[in-house]
Amino acid sequence: MLLASPDLVPLEYACRWANGKALSEDKSENPELALPSVTPSWALGPAHPPIPYSTAFEVCTPHPRTSIRGGPPRFLLNFSILVLKGRFLDRISMSSSVMFCSQSSFLVVVDESYIQDDSQILMNWHAVLSHLGITVENAARLCRAIAGMPTWSPTQQEGHSIDETYAFYFWSYFRYFANGVREHGPQHGLDVSSTLEQCDSLIQELAAQLSGLIDLDSFHPGSPPSPEEQRAAIELGDHAVMHGRSFCATKDGRVCNAMHKPENGDLITAFEGSERLFILRPAGARYRLIGEVYVDGLMKGEAYEGVDPDEVDYDIELV
Repeated sequence: MLLASPDLVPLEYACRWANGKALSEDKSENPELALPSVTPSWALGPAHPPIPYSTAFEVCTPHPRTSIRGGPPRFLLNFSILVLKGRFLDRISMSSSVMFCSQSSFLVVVDESYIQDDSQILMNWHAVLSHLGITVENAARLCRAIAGMPTWSPTQQEGHSIDETYAFYFWSYFRYFANGVREHGPQHGLDVSSTLEQCDSLIQELAAQLSGLIDLDSFHPGSPPSPEEQRAAIELGDHAVMHGRSFCATKDGRVCNAMHKPENGDLITAFEGSERLFILRPAGARYRLIGEVYVDGLMKGEAYEGVDPDEVDYDIELV
């Protein structure tokens, strides 16, 4: 498939299968998903549930060349190693757990599983912002990563920056989940006090920075949402991509929406011929494919602005 294709579309689908150690170096975490380690991480293999969404995002252009230049991909050692042109753009510094929504969440049946899903979503986002710092700029980055659409932007609030508008949308969406946990958790006998304590602290801290968009005199974390908050939460929710995803922070302070669970030190990589960014894990002098990733601030070729790919790209060998 790769030899016959002008680009790397098949590589995006390879991420959907559990090949070798692609999901984790520790097979004991998911022994039912583990395949022999000789299977290349970049090769299509037998499907095993759960299968995270891998093509949830619109087509992006993280590399200026969306078709491979100079012929099809190159292989080594009897097609066991795939050699691609590209470069590393950033490195994962922290990652949340993977979010697999229960059937209750898909059907909007508010039961124990539904509340646990919402609590996990809240704590994952809380972990990212706590790692990077609870600021308007970082909340805006997380908002864009949740939506995963470089072409989407909320209606800018008059008198406020676009980052403040993105942050308000995130804050409203975060409050939507927190209020759901606040209302329904005790009804199902769940102790959600620790989750709400951490979430309310984030809500209040971000609200103080968005004072021009929020009436702080009448606001408290558990208050009903205003009509503006409701509209913002619904709009972001319509674009949100979360099932099978984890949210990560990078060494350079970016926010990612990633397939599977990256680990600290994993590398964000751009390949010539691909409409996605990928996460690779070092394996000696070579690398294993972990999954595709949406990285706020890198999906429109920003890393190649004013740069010639022929001068900065190099061979990357995948096993």
